[in-house]
Amino acid sequence: MDIQKEKIAHEKHLLSQGVDFKYLPNIQYSELENVYELIEWDEEYSEALNEINSSWCTWQAAKAQAVPEGFVLVPRAGAQYFSHDFNGDGFKYHDTLDEAKKEAEANLDWYRDQVADGRHVNDMGEFNELSYGLVIGSAEYSIDHVVTQDDIDKGESKYEVGTEILSLYLSEAQDQTND
Repeated sequence: MDIQKEKIAHEKHLLSQGVDFKYLPNIQYSELENVYELIEWDEEYSEALNEINSSWCTWQAAKAQAVPEGFVLVPRAGAQYFSHDFNGDGFKYHDTLDEAKKEAEANLDWYRDQVADGRHVNDMGEFNELSYGLVIGSAEYSIDHVVTQDDIDKGESKYEVGTEILSLYLSEAQDQTND
């Protein structure tokens, strides 16, 4: 966060709320302390100073927590990464982003060799699907029930004994840390 830009934005916000610094000449921003201070002690400005610093702290906390539009927060703890090559190894999971990138680079080397041999990337399938990144969700399943002989005897199942009845779903990445 560029503190000067944030300070200017905050002061514009304060101005929109009726606080005008040109009428508070005894208050200035201290970069060293990252707060507003009185140039000289003056009881008349102390309440305004407290309100401005409270607002400044709230402003900074809100900005620190803000997620820009179009972005999604994904926990790093327990994260999984992927590499994908449509023509080669397909989709693979990796424990680190570096591993995923190395796999993608290895697959890219195959395409480089093909181009060096005179082929064009458009002739090699889905070159542009070669990718790597962070997994933010994946398919999972749960076993809801295992068919028993009792289920069959009661007419509750047409499947063989031992057949697993599954639920399939997509799940989002979850933080694996203990809070």
